[in-house]
Amino acid sequence: MKTMMLAAGLGKRMGLMTQSCPKPLLQVAGESLIERHIKRLKKCGFTDLIINVSYLGKKIEAQLGNGADLGVNIIYSREPEPQETLGGLRWARKYLGDAPILVVSSDIISDYPYEILGQTWEKNLNLCPDLAAHLVLVPNPRFHLAGDFGLIESRVINLTEQSNEPMPTYTFGNISVINPCAFEQYDSSVDRLGVWFAHLAQQRQITGELYQGRWFNVGTPELLKEAENSLKQDVQ
Repeated sequence: MKTMMLAAGLGKRMGLMTQSCPKPLLQVAGESLIERHIKRLKKCGFTDLIINVSYLGKKIEAQLGNGADLGVNIIYSREPEPQETLGGLRWARKYLGDAPILVVSSDIISDYPYEILGQTWEKNLNLCPDLAAHLVLVPNPRFHLAGDFGLIESRVINLTEQSNEPMPTYTFGNISVINPCAFEQYDSSVDRLGVWFAHLAQQRQITGELYQGRWFNVGTPELLKEAENSLKQDVQ
């Protein structure tokens, strides 16, 4: 399964830290966010990577090269301007192929077992023949207590749907498997994955799972420090 890593954002919430350094190259516990993530993916068997780049993208390319030093193969999807998440997938469409692909953000840190995703996708196809995406959800972090979706067994629920009973909510963990052919049929003016996922939930074309292991979304300097402290505890 190919992997699309999203790495084209401006990283504005990191303040001065990303003024001259793209967010994926920020260091955490002695290693850049994106290199740490690539090593995790390789360990789980994902070695064919497409990385979208835009803001300070040449620095990412200079650091990673073709991926050989990390034991992977990297193709770059170069965006003149950041295209947002779904827009970035559309921009990279020629590299993705037609088989399901893993889509991950380059600024998360997690020990999620990526190797199970192929089997999960095949199993969920039996439940949903029109499956367009599978999401990994996580417990709501303190900075996003409202959550993004509900989850009933393996079905992702749009929070706008009516429910007779209170339903726990969860946050999208920026880990998903997507059928590239599916987003071609959706409104081309929409450039955010979250909007598309909400549409798929209404159409019953999306499944999900809850992951409760280590997961950090490094969106601010404070969250970067929190992730670093957690990783340092592992080696003490």
